Amino acid sequence: MRTAFVGLALSLILTPVAAAVELTPLKALLDGQPEETYRHVRCAAFYLANIEWGGQALNEAAFEESKSAVSALLLVATLERASKVDGSIEHWAQTVNADVRAIADLYATNYRQSYATRGSAWAGNTLWNSDAETCKPIAEVALMMRAELEKGDEQ
Repeated sequence: MRTAFVGLALSLILTPVAAAVELTPLKALLDGQPEETYRHVRCAAFYLANIEWGGQALNEAAFEESKSAVSALLLVATLERASKVDGSIEHWAQTVNADVRAIADLYATNYRQSYATRGSAWAGNTLWNSDAETCKPIAEVALMMRAELEKGDEQ
Protein backbone atom coordinates (compact mmCIF):
# COMPACT_ATOMS: atom_id res chain seq x y z
CA MET A 1 0.00 0.00 0.00
CA ARG A 2 2.75 2.42 0.97
CA THR A 3 4.68 1.58 -2.21
CA ALA A 4 1.60 2.30 -4.32
CA PHE A 5 1.10 5.64 -2.58
CA VAL A 6 4.75 6.62 -3.08
CA GLY A 7 4.53 5.58 -6.73
CA LEU A 8 1.41 7.64 -7.23
CA ALA A 9 2.91 10.65 -5.46
CA LEU A 10 6.07 10.44 -7.57
CA SER A 11 4.10 10.12 -10.79
CA LEU A 12 2.14 13.23 -9.91
CA ILE A 13 5.28 15.15 -9.04
CA LEU A 14 7.17 14.02 -12.12
CA THR A 15 4.31 14.53 -14.57
CA PRO A 16 5.16 17.49 -16.76
CA VAL A 17 2.80 20.35 -16.16
CA ALA A 18 1.53 22.13 -19.24
CA ALA A 19 1.91 25.86 -19.22
CA ALA A 20 -1.29 27.35 -17.88
CA VAL A 21 -3.29 29.29 -20.41
CA GLU A 22 -4.77 32.36 -18.81
CA LEU A 23 -8.14 33.57 -20.02
CA THR A 24 -8.39 37.30 -20.59
CA PRO A 25 -11.59 38.79 -19.15
CA LEU A 26 -14.24 38.79 -21.88
CA LYS A 27 -14.92 42.51 -21.46
CA ALA A 28 -11.35 43.29 -22.56
CA LEU A 29 -11.62 40.99 -25.58
CA LEU A 30 -14.88 42.49 -26.78
CA ASP A 31 -13.10 45.82 -27.31
CA GLY A 32 -10.93 44.07 -29.90
CA GLN A 33 -13.96 42.77 -31.81
CA PRO A 34 -13.42 38.99 -31.73
CA GLU A 35 -15.17 36.60 -34.11
CA GLU A 36 -18.91 37.31 -34.14
CA THR A 37 -20.05 34.24 -32.20
CA TYR A 38 -17.25 34.37 -29.64
CA ARG A 39 -19.23 36.27 -26.99
CA HIS A 40 -21.95 33.61 -27.06
CA VAL A 41 -19.50 30.71 -27.10
CA ARG A 42 -17.45 32.23 -24.29
CA CYS A 43 -20.47 32.93 -22.08
CA ALA A 44 -21.87 29.43 -22.70
CA ALA A 45 -18.50 28.09 -21.55
CA PHE A 46 -18.57 30.36 -18.50
CA TYR A 47 -22.00 29.13 -17.39
CA LEU A 48 -21.16 25.51 -18.22
CA ALA A 49 -17.96 25.64 -16.16
CA ASN A 50 -19.90 27.18 -13.28
CA ILE A 51 -22.43 24.34 -13.40
CA GLU A 52 -19.70 21.73 -13.58
CA TRP A 53 -17.64 23.30 -10.80
CA GLY A 54 -20.53 24.21 -8.52
CA GLY A 55 -22.52 21.06 -9.12
CA GLN A 56 -24.77 20.16 -6.22
CA ALA A 57 -23.59 23.21 -4.26
CA LEU A 58 -25.54 25.52 -6.59
CA ASN A 59 -29.07 26.21 -5.49
CA GLU A 60 -31.74 24.93 -7.84
CA ALA A 61 -32.61 28.37 -9.24
CA ALA A 62 -28.98 29.20 -10.07
CA PHE A 63 -28.51 25.77 -11.63
CA GLU A 64 -31.63 26.10 -13.82
CA GLU A 65 -30.80 29.68 -14.84
CA SER A 66 -27.27 28.66 -15.81
CA LYS A 67 -28.52 25.61 -17.71
CA SER A 68 -31.03 27.76 -19.64
CA ALA A 69 -28.31 30.32 -20.39
CA VAL A 70 -25.98 27.62 -21.77
CA SER A 71 -28.75 26.24 -23.98
CA ALA A 72 -29.74 29.65 -25.35
CA LEU A 73 -26.15 30.76 -25.93
CA LEU A 74 -25.33 27.50 -27.76
CA LEU A 75 -28.38 27.94 -29.98
CA VAL A 76 -27.60 31.57 -30.84
CA ALA A 77 -23.94 30.83 -31.61
CA THR A 78 -24.90 27.87 -33.80
CA LEU A 79 -27.50 29.83 -35.74
CA GLU A 80 -25.13 32.78 -36.19
CA ARG A 81 -22.41 30.55 -37.60
CA ALA A 82 -24.85 28.71 -39.85
CA SER A 83 -26.19 32.00 -41.23
CA LYS A 84 -22.73 33.16 -42.31
CA VAL A 85 -21.24 30.04 -43.92
CA ASP A 86 -22.74 27.08 -45.71
CA GLY A 87 -22.91 23.86 -43.78
CA SER A 88 -25.39 21.83 -41.84
CA ILE A 89 -26.76 22.96 -38.51
CA GLU A 90 -25.38 19.72 -37.07
CA HIS A 91 -21.87 20.66 -38.22
CA TRP A 92 -22.09 24.12 -36.70
CA ALA A 93 -23.57 22.75 -33.48
CA GLN A 94 -20.62 20.36 -33.21
CA THR A 95 -18.06 23.12 -33.74
CA VAL A 96 -19.79 25.40 -31.24
CA ASN A 97 -19.94 22.55 -28.70
CA ALA A 98 -16.24 21.78 -29.21
CA ASP A 99 -15.30 25.45 -28.75
CA VAL A 100 -17.47 25.74 -25.63
CA ARG A 101 -15.92 22.58 -24.17
CA ALA A 102 -12.37 23.86 -24.74
CA ILE A 103 -13.10 27.22 -23.13
CA ALA A 104 -15.05 25.66 -20.23
CA ASP A 105 -11.97 23.55 -19.51
CA LEU A 106 -9.89 26.75 -19.30
CA TYR A 107 -12.40 28.22 -16.84
CA ALA A 108 -12.21 25.02 -14.76
CA THR A 109 -8.42 25.34 -14.66
CA ASN A 110 -8.79 28.93 -13.52
CA TYR A 111 -11.23 27.87 -10.78
CA ARG A 112 -8.87 25.13 -9.58
CA GLN A 113 -5.96 27.56 -9.46
CA SER A 114 -8.05 30.14 -7.64
CA TYR A 115 -9.22 27.55 -5.13
CA ALA A 116 -5.67 26.31 -4.60
CA THR A 117 -4.22 29.77 -4.07
CA ARG A 118 -7.08 31.62 -2.34
CA GLY A 119 -9.34 28.92 -0.96
CA SER A 120 -12.25 29.87 -3.20
CA ALA A 121 -12.90 29.25 -6.87
CA TRP A 122 -15.00 32.36 -7.37
CA ALA A 123 -14.67 34.79 -4.45
CA GLY A 124 -11.87 37.21 -5.23
CA ASN A 125 -11.40 35.73 -8.70
CA THR A 126 -11.16 38.74 -11.03
CA LEU A 127 -11.84 36.66 -14.16
CA TRP A 128 -15.00 35.17 -12.63
CA ASN A 129 -16.22 38.55 -11.36
CA SER A 130 -15.61 40.30 -14.68
CA ASP A 131 -17.11 37.56 -16.86
CA ALA A 132 -20.14 37.14 -14.57
CA GLU A 133 -20.88 40.83 -15.12
CA THR A 134 -20.16 40.73 -18.86
CA CYS A 135 -22.02 37.49 -19.60
CA LYS A 136 -25.22 38.35 -17.74
CA PRO A 137 -26.62 40.77 -20.38
CA ILE A 138 -25.31 38.59 -23.23
CA ALA A 139 -27.15 35.59 -21.78
CA GLU A 140 -30.30 37.65 -21.22
CA VAL A 141 -30.36 38.68 -24.89
CA ALA A 142 -29.75 35.07 -25.98
CA LEU A 143 -32.64 33.90 -23.78
CA MET A 144 -34.92 36.52 -25.36
CA MET A 145 -33.80 35.46 -28.85
CA ARG A 146 -34.53 31.82 -28.06
CA ALA A 147 -37.96 32.76 -26.68
CA GLU A 148 -38.73 34.66 -29.89
CA LEU A 149 -37.65 31.67 -31.99
CA GLU A 150 -39.81 29.35 -29.94
CA LYS A 151 -42.74 31.77 -30.17
CA GLY A 152 -42.34 31.83 -33.95
CA ASP A 153 -42.31 28.03 -34.07
CA GLU A 154 -45.62 27.90 -32.20
CA GLN A 155 -47.38 30.15 -34.72
